[in-house]
Amino acid sequence: MENYQQLVDKELTGNISEVEKATLETWRKKSATNERAYRRLHNVWHNAQPSISIKGQKASWEKLSHRIDFSDHPLIEEYKKDPFRFRSLFKYAAAIALAISTFYIIAYFNASPETTVATSQNEWVIKNNPAGQKSGINLPDGSVCWLNSESEIRYLSNFTDSARDIYLVGEAYFEVAKDKSKPFKVSTASMEVVALGTVFNISSFPEDLAETVALVEGKIAVEYKGEHVEVMPGESVKFDKTRETLEKATIDVQETIAWKNGTLQFNEETYETIFSKLERWYGVNITISGDMPSRLRYKSKFKDESLENVLESIRYGHDFQYELNGKDVEIMF
Repeated sequence: MENYQQLVDKELTGNISEVEKATLETWRKKSATNERAYRRLHNVWHNAQPSISIKGQKASWEKLSHRIDFSDHPLIEEYKKDPFRFRSLFKYAAAIALAISTFYIIAYFNASPETTVATSQNEWVIKNNPAGQKSGINLPDGSVCWLNSESEIRYLSNFTDSARDIYLVGEAYFEVAKDKSKPFKVSTASMEVVALGTVFNISSFPEDLAETVALVEGKIAVEYKGEHVEVMPGESVKFDKTRETLEKATIDVQETIAWKNGTLQFNEETYETIFSKLERWYGVNITISGDMPSRLRYKSKFKDESLENVLESIRYGHDFQYELNGKDVEIMF
């Protein structure tokens, strides 16, 4: 679908027709990758600062485009070709500028597995994984981080000097070294999690409708816009992005952290969520044809299984076919 960028732009600016809206919906349902791209752009748009002037927006964009490689991002390329659409692009640029100033998001997974970005006083250490890859990271204070696929953490090079602040996009599991004088803080696009010495998991993918924090041991506090929720082992806090609420629940922690041990877990999940997880887990691109059921739920877990074996299991009792072609997967309902 060649003009999906224009349709997303029209929807965000309130200028989309009913026919165009239906076309956009069809494109979204065609691929889990398409849906993720759509949600990322929406998240960035709604988190943008509307007060930035047009002159300031252009200056920020020019500065950012020299510091960050956006050359492989189709949305950015489309905008660069058409300067008259810059009035819409400013929210994208403003959001990225905001991400740099608050250290939430920079160039989603364009950096190498470890990168440094200079600031006025220190450097940002950036560590990330592409789809299909996970890694263990030893942090400067002795804490350990397991980083999931399509995830990124960043922290200042003086991490242990005054504060232990980490900024996360995606999912990570932390085992925090104890230091009562320096709380360990993890910030996502919506929440802050504060700990002293504990073990917890955070899932904060931009395309997901919720962010979730699960506590394995110790004690943490989750904060959002002045709301403060304390979490005990075996509990989780979910932030609903649509309603902007925090919800605490009792969970099976081992299910939540199964990914760290190489187990792919589905817990009553929709096809949309399943295919999105498979893309991240195996580093593939999934396209969908036909009408994908929206109400069906699937529960299972897989340990060190091939993508083909997982797909065979999922489609058992469900009516769809698939074709594998290298990194491309077609699902046919």
